[in-house]
Amino acid sequence: MNRLTSIKQYRKEYIKALYGTHGRKSGLNPGVLWPRKEELAHMKKYEEVFNPKLEDLIANNKLKKERIQEKRRLREEEVYNNLQQLPAAFKSFFEKVDERKRAAEEWTRQREALVEEVRELLGYRAKPSDERFQQALQQKEEADIKAKRKEARKMRENSSIDELLAQTKNKT
Repeated sequence: MNRLTSIKQYRKEYIKALYGTHGRKSGLNPGVLWPRKEELAHMKKYEEVFNPKLEDLIANNKLKKERIQEKRRLREEEVYNNLQQLPAAFKSFFEKVDERKRAAEEWTRQREALVEEVRELLGYRAKPSDERFQQALQQKEEADIKAKRKEARKMRENSSIDELLAQTKNKT
């Protein structure tokens, strides 16, 4: 039959195709078509790495499903626990909202009382945009701040005196 004339014809794929086409008439030794020991070892290693056994695939799939199931169970448990805490969270939220409303109303009342005091101080019903009213209001606010600071200072002094008295009683 045809003899190999080109370097490309010496490739294993070409030789296999040639033997597959012509069979024994090609004059090739069929032993050449089988992989060598190194090639066989490489093929086995490749098979182990990239084509795992069916049992391994099934076991890995089962483990993966179990992990997903456990993750889902934990998430459902977390959601259930959070739902149990929901009424308390609503109550806390609405208490905070009510507290803020009360604080805003208290500030508004104090502000209105302060405005009324300033109007009485001026002796007539001045508009809040009036310059004299603004100055009097600012002075009144500063006086209130000073009074609050003074009161806080007295409270600190009283508490520190009480602490000193308690310490001296403990020593005796």
